[in-house]
Amino acid sequence: MSQIRVTGLNSGLDTESLVQALVSGYSYKKTKYVKAQTKLSWKQDAWKSLNTEIYSFYSTSLSNMRFSSAYNSKKASSSDSTKASISASSNAVVGTHTLDIINTAKTGYLTGSKLDSSINENSTLSDLGYTGSTTELTVKIGGEEKKIALYASNKVSDVVASLKNLGLNASYDSTNNRFFINSKESGEAANFELSSDSLEGNKLLSKLGLLYGVDDDTKAWSAYTDDELEDMVTAAIATDNTLDHDELLESYKARRDEAKQKADLVNEDAAKIDGEDAKIVLDNATYTSSTNAFSVNGLTVEATDVTTSTLKINVGLDTDKIYDSIKSFITSYNTLVNKMDKLYNAASSKDYEPLTDEEKESLSDDEVEKWETKIKDALLRRDSTLNGVTQAMTMAMAKTYEIDGKEYSLSSFGISTMSYFTAAENEKHAFHIDGDADDSSTSNNQDKLKAAIATDPEKVSSFFSQLVKGLYSALDDKMKKTELSSAYTVYNDKELDKEYTNYTKLIDKWEDKIQYYEDYYYSKFTAMEKALAKLNSNSSSLAGLLGTGN
Repeated sequence: MSQIRVTGLNSGLDTESLVQALVSGYSYKKTKYVKAQTKLSWKQDAWKSLNTEIYSFYSTSLSNMRFSSAYNSKKASSSDSTKASISASSNAVVGTHTLDIINTAKTGYLTGSKLDSSINENSTLSDLGYTGSTTELTVKIGGEEKKIALYASNKVSDVVASLKNLGLNASYDSTNNRFFINSKESGEAANFELSSDSLEGNKLLSKLGLLYGVDDDTKAWSAYTDDELEDMVTAAIATDNTLDHDELLESYKARRDEAKQKADLVNEDAAKIDGEDAKIVLDNATYTSSTNAFSVNGLTVEATDVTTSTLKINVGLDTDKIYDSIKSFITSYNTLVNKMDKLYNAASSKDYEPLTDEEKESLSDDEVEKWETKIKDALLRRDSTLNGVTQAMTMAMAKTYEIDGKEYSLSSFGISTMSYFTAAENEKHAFHIDGDADDSSTSNNQDKLKAAIATDPEKVSSFFSQLVKGLYSALDDKMKKTELSSAYTVYNDKELDKEYTNYTKLIDKWEDKIQYYEDYYYSKFTAMEKALAKLNSNSSSLAGLLGTGN
């Protein structure tokens, strides 16, 4: 805790300045360590940023290119793209395939009959003219039957909500005065049926505009004449003579009348589309799907329309995609290695140190930024760890690999670095692809890579798989966990963290020293001031006494 400090009121000395001058050696030490810690913090940030980029390259572009699938891209085309969209994975069989689209997938859809214009979502079923009591409707979705209980007091919105709760999409359009109901998914399994087991229920469906048809059995019964019913009774009694003629005829007539009444209730302008599965015949094998998408042995077929003639599907190697994958890998490598070279070859900033708050006060914000940028740009200059990573990468890219008894390198495929004198600054490790339209340095050269992909894709796949695995392994070794570094880290992050902590301890140590000696010197000056004050007081008293004696 700081002591109470007495300024030089009696001595006339600038005590504050004197004390600061006396402890300046300790302050210098502290400032030196603060600046070193700041610089170390910036270096940690620089490494973290670079490590993120290295790991991103390692885990994405580089990792993906290790496998043969990266060099086996296929493309597919259809003789009629209006009927089907075709794509192929690396597993697709190269050659010609046949395709017939028998049916496209449909979603169950019901458009209700037009209701009175006065009806809206808040209208009740009684507003529709329904006067019955509790009525159950049956909703069958994918073979599962569910029930809805409705009352005359229910609103149109209640009907919509009930249908939604059962798993259908439903709405009432007040503009068109119709119900619209459809399955949430396409296909036969998601199809739905809306019906009732009672005449009362069918009346309600009719009032809602949703009685879109009757089954074949109901249609048949509604059309029977009295004579036909008489013949049916006679035939039944001939089979079972225990049956009563009049009783059976009466039941048949009741059944016919109910069927007629039900048939008369049908909403003629209601329309129902049944959900259906899509069906295709690919290479003489039949496949069905609830959607229009089919995935068969590496081929993806998106059916859009029924065919009237067999389509021809051609599958071949996608040389452009393979080329683009290799080019993308080379580009990613170049971007990373160029940045590493730039960091390593940065201009020296040996005469620059981080600024203290006091030093910043004498500079503009722009000047401070330029000063700090100069230091930050040079933080990894001639860094041995960075050089080690760069060398590991460049050596892996320079290796040759044997294929069928012959050695191949990147240059075998028209990929090489520029000469030392023609390469741009900090791009001496970057590779250029002969014939690359985007590279002015090599665009006029013969395109060996594309030719190799087209003529011998297996050789291309074998070489680049080996090359990438070698580079992957080299980086993997650099990112292994050690006592000085964490996993997937190419620099000694643990060591830098420890060094940062040590700086914190040193700074605290010198702050304590500064505090101690400030208190010590202030105590001395305070004692001096008190002594001078006492001396001045005694002198004044003596002068007073002497004045009185005269």
